[in-house]
Amino acid sequence: MLYSDAAEKTRTIYTLVKNGQYSDAVQLLKQQLNVDHKSRAALSLLAYCYVQLHNFTGAAQCYAQLVISHPHVERYRLYLALCYYQLRMFDEAVKACTNVTFSELSNAVHKLMAALKYDTNDLPSAKLFLDKCSSDDKDKEVNSGCIRFKEENFETALQHFLRATKTEGPSLDLLYNVAVGYYKLKQYPLAMRYVEEINQRSSTEHPELDKRSSWMSDHFVSIEAYNLKIAIALKLNDYLNAAQAMVDMPRRDETELDPITLHNQAIVGMEETLGNLLLICCKYGLHNIAVNIMAENPDLVPTYLTQYEYDFIATVVMESQSPEESLSKLETMVQQQGDILQRLEKQTNAVQPPKDEDMKRSMAEAYNETLELYLQVLMEQAKIYWDQRNYKEVEKIFQKSVDFCGKHDLWKLNVGHTLFMQQGKFKEAAGFYEPLVRKNFEKILDSSAIVLANLCVCYILMNQNEAAEELMRKVEKEEDKLLLADPDRRTFHLCIINLVIGTLYCSKGNYEFGISRIIKAMQPYRKKLCAQTWHYVKRCFLSMIENLVKHVIILKDSVLKDCIAFLEACSEFGKLESSSLGNPFEEAEITDGKATVAYESRQLIALMNRIIEL
Repeated sequence: MLYSDAAEKTRTIYTLVKNGQYSDAVQLLKQQLNVDHKSRAALSLLAYCYVQLHNFTGAAQCYAQLVISHPHVERYRLYLALCYYQLRMFDEAVKACTNVTFSELSNAVHKLMAALKYDTNDLPSAKLFLDKCSSDDKDKEVNSGCIRFKEENFETALQHFLRATKTEGPSLDLLYNVAVGYYKLKQYPLAMRYVEEINQRSSTEHPELDKRSSWMSDHFVSIEAYNLKIAIALKLNDYLNAAQAMVDMPRRDETELDPITLHNQAIVGMEETLGNLLLICCKYGLHNIAVNIMAENPDLVPTYLTQYEYDFIATVVMESQSPEESLSKLETMVQQQGDILQRLEKQTNAVQPPKDEDMKRSMAEAYNETLELYLQVLMEQAKIYWDQRNYKEVEKIFQKSVDFCGKHDLWKLNVGHTLFMQQGKFKEAAGFYEPLVRKNFEKILDSSAIVLANLCVCYILMNQNEAAEELMRKVEKEEDKLLLADPDRRTFHLCIINLVIGTLYCSKGNYEFGISRIIKAMQPYRKKLCAQTWHYVKRCFLSMIENLVKHVIILKDSVLKDCIAFLEACSEFGKLESSSLGNPFEEAEITDGKATVAYESRQLIALMNRIIEL
């Protein structure tokens, strides 16, 4: 939208901010900064909008620029420190605080320093900074309670929180602190009373919580209260109320669920949880963990696993020790489930509508449930041959099951993968991938990234480059929409597509183009560099280095310099990125400095430099 004068533009921006339309305001402010990138008003207002959108990275960038442009305005230093605190960049926050000397800001600085020390578990220093805060600071009582709580002095912490409710008023956050205090003191009825008050006020003051909406941290106290209610119910062995609280909890998408909610879901839904946990272990090849779980919970296994589930899991975990025996048992299970499917299909077809419509519906449900069991065993059987890279045998298994599974998306997906891996069957593979992609084309990021990548490769090898480019443009457009709403979000679909295409060209010997795709895929490094993406990057670089050493290929000096520049960037941004794919059940914690992307990048740089010197 074009504006005829600055006054109209300013009025529009402030109206958007007043109405809470921060994303729209951000776009207009960015336009203004393109004209005058040092505009103090635009930078300040943009930072404010970013804070409201919880985009503290963007806010920090604005305040950092304001600190440079206006060093005499110390409140910008304080705001920058607050952004660093939200980003958990504690060292940078402390450094920014030390440069704030204006006396009127000292109370805010002391309070922030207390919070920084609190979050780094330096409680004595946190107390010292809190003592320096003004006696009439409304947050001092609550902060004192938080420190006492972290010291596990729950009774004193509770007294601080109760006094704060009288002086400040019973905010939802404060009521939650009181409820947790009573919970820690095992005074469950009192804790539940405050939880119910939180839930009642939340539904009144925030009716949008009853609907599926975007979640901001302001509303998170309602979720915390429900999780506390579940914890209390479980302590009292009241599993019915715990399950009901889980149902009553405001709805969220699966990606928005916090660890505590997931933990409570697992406890409340133990019947499904044990089986799902064991199946996840099987999926990732963590057979020892699955065996240990079953051995440590002998009372739960017969209660929550059917005989079929137990037999299946037991068969899978023996794969590593006795693959032949495991395969034989899987083939038997496939045959058994296939026989059941055939019988159910005949019985369903024999039912005469409409008088037996209910019976037919019931039998159809039984058929679908059996089909899921059949697919589970079939895929595990195919996986054994897949791991052996015997793709022709995998294809034979799928051909035998086409009558039962031909319309099932999971079956189509894996047939597509099997054909793709056989090199000469890219047209056939595309025929299986395309319907899956078309089904989700308007929400293309819901499709698997590897499916999109493989389909692009199929198009390229079928000389349908325009189709591949169209698909990539669609993915890029959808990722841009996500980044517009959340600039800090990490998106990997387009990255993976470029990695797969780059790997394809490298495998064909065209390293110049292939490596350029790899480099493009990893930008910006801060968002794209991780153990999973690095795994594929280093494979291509190692392949290139091997062929250079063997004099199989020759690359221009400019290409080699680009490679080194790229690896240097990976070394810089990969200091805290593990190079190991790791265990999905473990926290991604780096304990070995050599097991980082940065270390492996420097190793590759050393190899590249040796090649250049030759």
